[in-house]
Amino acid sequence: MRKLFTLLGLLFILPSAVKTQELKLEEVLSNYYKASAFDKFQKVITVVSAGTLVQQDRMPIKTIRLRPDKFLQVYDVADITCYSAYDGTTAWMQVPYTGNPRPQPMTEDQAKDVKVKADFDGLLYNWKDKVQMMELAGNDTIDNALAYRIKVVRKDGGIEFYSIGKGSFLLLKRQYTRIVRGKEMKMEVFYRAYKNVEGIPFAFTVDNRLGGQDLNSVQLDSIILNGPVDKKVFAMPSR
Repeated sequence: MRKLFTLLGLLFILPSAVKTQELKLEEVLSNYYKASAFDKFQKVITVVSAGTLVQQDRMPIKTIRLRPDKFLQVYDVADITCYSAYDGTTAWMQVPYTGNPRPQPMTEDQAKDVKVKADFDGLLYNWKDKVQMMELAGNDTIDNALAYRIKVVRKDGGIEFYSIGKGSFLLLKRQYTRIVRGKEMKMEVFYRAYKNVEGIPFAFTVDNRLGGQDLNSVQLDSIILNGPVDKKVFAMPSR
C-alpha cells in the first residue's frame, strides 16, 4: 500500500516538474547565444563562404558578409552568373537568365528578405533594437529533434518563426513568407550539418523549401572568417 501511495504521488509530481523545466524566452535566447559562441562571433568582421547550390544541377555559390549589414551572394544558373546583394542602403540583384542582364533594385518584398540575411548577427541578437515583438510560440520538431519555436514580428510588420533546438540550442529552422508570382507562400530554411570554424558553429548545409516543396540546398565547402573584403563589391554596378 505504501508503494502505491508513493507511485501515485510521483504521478502527480512529475507533470508539474516537467512543466517547470520549460524555459522562458530570455533563457532560450541566452542559451542560444552561448551555444552559437556569440562572444567570439562579435570579433568577426567578415564571413566568406563557398560551396555548391543544388537545384536539379550542381552550381557554385559564394556569399560575402561584412559587419554590420553588407551582403553579397554570387551564384550560377546554367553557367550564367547571378548576384543578390545589400550595401547597407540599397538591395539589388542581377539575374540575366530572366531576360534582363542589367543590375536592378529589388522589389520591396525581395529587399525585406535580403536585409534580414544581411544582418550580421541575425534578428535574434539584440532583438529589442531590431523588431517590434518577440515571444515563445510553442514547440517544433526538426529531424526528430525538439525545438523552441520563437515568433518574431519585424518592424516592417513581417512575421517570422525561428526554431532553436532544445538539446543543442542552435538555430535549426527559419520560417517566413515571400511573394511568388503575386502569391504569398511559406518559405522554410533548415540549418543542418553544423561544424566549428575557429570555435564558432556554422551550418554547412542549408535546405530551402517553398510552399512545402523542396526548392534547393546549399552545401558549403569552406567558411573563412576575417579575410580581406573590398566594400566596393556590395555596391550596385551602374551597368
